[in-house]
Amino acid sequence: MKKGQVEIFNKNYFAPLQDYSIVWSLYQDGVCVKKNQPFAAPFKAIGPREKMVYRMNYDMSQLDPNSEYFVKVQFLLNEDQPWAEKGYAQMEEQLQVKAAGEFQSVAEVAKGGKIIKSQDGNLVVLNGDGFVAKFDTKTGTIYSLTYDGQKIIKDGEGPKLDCFRAPTDNDNWAAQTWAQLGLYNLQNKVLDWKVIEKQKDGRILLSFAVESQAPYYGFLKQAGTVGRAADGVYALEDQKNRPMGPNDFKFTTNQIWTVYP
Repeated sequence: MKKGQVEIFNKNYFAPLQDYSIVWSLYQDGVCVKKNQPFAAPFKAIGPREKMVYRMNYDMSQLDPNSEYFVKVQFLLNEDQPWAEKGYAQMEEQLQVKAAGEFQSVAEVAKGGKIIKSQDGNLVVLNGDGFVAKFDTKTGTIYSLTYDGQKIIKDGEGPKLDCFRAPTDNDNWAAQTWAQLGLYNLQNKVLDWKVIEKQKDGRILLSFAVESQAPYYGFLKQAGTVGRAADGVYALEDQKNRPMGPNDFKFTTNQIWTVYP
């Protein structure tokens, strides 16, 4: 790839690769910057069971050192066929030209004035240059985020631990246990928390020990009886007569948030 060369092998035993236009395209960070380029001359069709090296006219020294580059080689039909029209990509392969360079970390580029900390009930409020971040000391997550006057995270809708997804047919051995343990209804409670200030670069850390547990044991109930069980409709229900106790199933996590100036 550094030389802009690619080797192509014709697996056919009798037919040369003359029914295709072989082209290449260059992608920078997922965006096509050179599309359907022909290979550099001289170019000839590859005979059966032969291999050939072709050259692409990109210059490695001109590529952005911070970007990721891929080449896509495609075999496009030269003529209309019963299964596709001329220009259809019958075959293609994607090859990495270079990986992205190392980007600077947030800590290296985060600049701003001192963060002002305050308390509003159970919320820790951090005011910085152009942003206000609020953290909930009862649930251990970010409560809201306003950036440049725009609400990025709505009140009470910050990320939280989620250990459930809709089960598939292949999950039949585990789905009832997921429901029984209440993974669909985890409630988060902070056991301990602290704010760590006076960092050299002005950042503030918030550390939360969070317990996540469902209030009740659950049950995966089949609500429909169409055909085999997998075709039916299912519902999740709390078993209100079986509350979770302090020694029952739970997650305990340490969650650390870092706010830069």
